[in-house]
Amino acid sequence: RLARVGATTWQCAVCASAALLLAPAAAARGVAAWGFSRRTQATLLLFVLVPQLIGHRGLDYIVKWLPASTVAALTLLEAPGATALAALLLGETPTRTAVLGGAIATAGVFVAL
Repeated sequence: RLARVGATTWQCAVCASAALLLAPAAAARGVAAWGFSRRTQATLLLFVLVPQLIGHRGLDYIVKWLPASTVAALTLLEAPGATALAALLLGETPTRTAVLGGAIATAGVFVAL
């Protein structure tokens, strides 16, 4: 029998595991982890906290009330959502393929729901 684990415990374990796996890989490739400006550090912190706390943590929380299959289908909206945010906030222009793929994914999610 599997033990039940709270969402906070699960999220901490996932993030710690990712850090333990990615830190040595980044160091081996010579990726800079220090020396960034305060603004860059704040931006990176937001890039970590917002998706984790709102997105992934929200999925862990909402699965209490929705079937796992519904929550899994909703995760397919992450890429189109990120593309839309990049266009709106960063001035990125998505490719036609990205727009088409996002439209197909979004339509598929609505069909699945």
